[in-house]
Amino acid sequence: ETPWCGLFVAHCIEAAGLPFPKLFPRAKEWAKWGKPCSPTVGAVAVFGRQGGGHVGFLVGESPANFYVLGGNQSNAVNIM
Repeated sequence: ETPWCGLFVAHCIEAAGLPFPKLFPRAKEWAKWGKPCSPTVGAVAVFGRQGGGHVGFLVGESPANFYVLGGNQSNAVNIM
């Protein structure tokens, strides 16, 4: 399966008229983009995981979880 979470984030960032990383398909490249911040709704969230990473937009949180709008989450665009 092709990881496409970085492509989804790049599409959204481009639609907002902002530049994005040259290596945008690589999720962990997004950690170098923008400015670091505490977890904030609307922020680009980058996660490490076994075999690579994941990137999406932070849309909420609970005491135990972050909720992320992203692509390639169960092979769809959704909030997980």
